[in-house]
Parts: sequence; C-alpha cells; structure tokens
Amino acid sequence: MKRLDVDLFAGPVQRAPGDALLLLLPEEERPLRGDAGIVDWRLAGKISKLLSSGFCSGQFGEATLMPADARLAAGRVLLVGVGPLRALHGRGLERALTLAGAKLLGMRARTGVLALPEGLDLGGEAGALLVGLGRAVAIAQGGARLGVVVPESIQRGRALRRAWPKVVTELHALGVDARLENRESREAGGRLRPPIEVAR
Repeated sequence: MKRLDVDLFAGPVQRAPGDALLLLLPEEERPLRGDAGIVDWRLAGKISKLLSSGFCSGQFGEATLMPADARLAAGRVLLVGVGPLRALHGRGLERALTLAGAKLLGMRARTGVLALPEGLDLGGEAGALLVGLGRAVAIAQGGARLGVVVPESIQRGRALRRAWPKVVTELHALGVDARLENRESREAGGRLRPPIEVAR
C-alpha cells in the first residue's frame, strides 16, 4: 500500500520531530530566510557556508545530505535545490515537491520535516505542494510510505486543510492513501501528543 501521512505540528521547525529535515532551497534566496534561515542559524551558518563555497547552489535537482545536531529535533538535514523561487507555483511547485519527496524516500527516511522558503505563498499553493508529495509516493517502488511534518501549522494549517478534500481525491486516483493529522507541540518529556483531528 502506498501512503502519505501529513502531520501539522504547531511548534517551530527546529522542534518538529522527524528522521530528516527536508529543506527546500531556492537558487536566489540569499541570505536564507523563513524556515531555512532558522535552520541555518541553528546550525551556526553551515548551510550558508556550503552556498558561499559553491558546494551547493539551489539548482533544481541538486541534493545535499548533512548531519544535524542537538539544536534540531530532526536527525539529518536534506537540502534539495528547487530552482528559482518564481517557479514555485502550480506545476512547478508540484514538480519540486515530487523531486524532494523522492529524495526523502530514496534515503529511507520514514518522516521528513518540511522546511519551506519564505517566499512561498502556501495560501494559494497548498494543493500543489501536497499533490507533489503524493506523486513521489505514487512513483516509488513497492509499498512506499512517506510521513511529512509541517511545522508552524497555526499559520499554515488552514491552507492545507482547505486544499485537502481535492488533494485526497487526486491522490486516491494515483493509488495513494492519504491522511492529515493535527498534532500539538511536544509535551514535557519529549513525547508527541496524540492527534486531535483526522481528515481522510
């Protein structure tokens, strides 16, 4: 069975739990802002150093895996180049998320924390983002399952919930079962609270 699980996490990107932090890296966003800026700051500027050295550039299809540290809840950071920020809408965004989801599945990460560029308008693009991730699951070999945690869901959750009914229909047509859950911030002791809302 192919499955996409999307968890809305109320806390910030650095506290969102996952096997890997999936950071979408546009070509021209310098200095890094939004989720990427926070992650870079938490990693003492390591991503900025990779960019300034030319080791990575944000070119579409480029992927760089790096270790995280105790300042991030996720264990690894996967930088995926998504090309120009202006192309991240509609089919362009769907294509970028299909690529990013495939990279995450390729490294056998069960759950990825989605770090979004600041310039991405999720209000109008939530459907393309979700369908792109679902397509990555659909084209994967075997019974692929991908979990994606979306941090800062207080702001982003409304757009994702609004797009969800249409997205579920599209994903079912691709042979992908999909689930959207709302999770609150971590409890004391580090455990994740149980889901408080489920949409199918």
